[in-house]
Amino acid sequence: AIRPTMDDDSSHGHRAAREVNLEFPTGGAAPTMSAAARILRVPGNNSCADCKSTKTPVWASSNIGVVLCIECSGVHRKLGSHVSKVLSLHLDDWEPEQVAHMETRGNLAVNLEYEASLPSPHTKPKADASMEAREAFIRGKYEGGAFKSGGSGVMPSIEHMSLSTVGMQEFVGILFVKVQHAHNLVTMDVASASDPYVVLKLGRQSMRTKTVFNNNSPRWQEMLSLNMPPDGVELRVEVWDQDQVGSDDLIGTVRIVLEEVRGAPGVPVQRTERLQLSPSAVRLVRGNFIARCLPCVKSPSLSGVYIAGEPSTVSLELTFHSLEEQ
Repeated sequence: AIRPTMDDDSSHGHRAAREVNLEFPTGGAAPTMSAAARILRVPGNNSCADCKSTKTPVWASSNIGVVLCIECSGVHRKLGSHVSKVLSLHLDDWEPEQVAHMETRGNLAVNLEYEASLPSPHTKPKADASMEAREAFIRGKYEGGAFKSGGSGVMPSIEHMSLSTVGMQEFVGILFVKVQHAHNLVTMDVASASDPYVVLKLGRQSMRTKTVFNNNSPRWQEMLSLNMPPDGVELRVEVWDQDQVGSDDLIGTVRIVLEEVRGAPGVPVQRTERLQLSPSAVRLVRGNFIARCLPCVKSPSLSGVYIAGEPSTVSLELTFHSLEEQ
């Protein structure tokens, strides 16, 4: 059973745990907190680490160890996952070691390090700051270490994007994409089934899934999220085969028009799309019998060897959450 204490005024349209979300195991064992509740109880995690917003955070940087408002989380995504890996407190699956790391960090501890020499309290963006002001502060803070002890204290100059009016947003919401599974992918390797992963592209953003090895009908069940730009009308989905030697091989692509998804904020939209095969995949399908069939000769237990005449497909669940839902 779950006994949540919820906050209806959470950012990004989700009802967020304000205090505790308890799950009661059977057998009379002591109750355990959800990952979100454990993270939010860490000192300083009642507000955003990077601006003066006082709304209950619903996002986190799992590697830096801070929680964030929706606007600042959008800037963190632009930094790239090598700098900041952004996860939803309530929608993503948290590994035990990730939660443990978040509990050892927290906004208070991280800001004591990253804002040790903040030139002025006014340097930190207000809750209604422009995206340019947020990006300048966040890039200076995490990429350049500008406000650490001995830091330069200088923020980078951020060019104005398509929306440059003060207080306006460079993105209009978040697109959640649950990459579920693919079916009947072309075998791109001679000695085994493909090792597929998925890349999502929206505007200038790119996110990828983990790799599933030796499987032409892989299941990822992985949630990815991207900022939705104002003119974001099409999502490009690429399925790749990972190679241990040489460059990876593109299996196929599909373009998904986002009009239906954007028109129904908060409503999951299920899509199964037929891949447009890459030229190299087409060549294998048409003529290279050995490359397509050797895996089944070598090991009949390999999953999902390519079946001629059937389409290669990828299945996803897409949900758009607008900033206006806050």
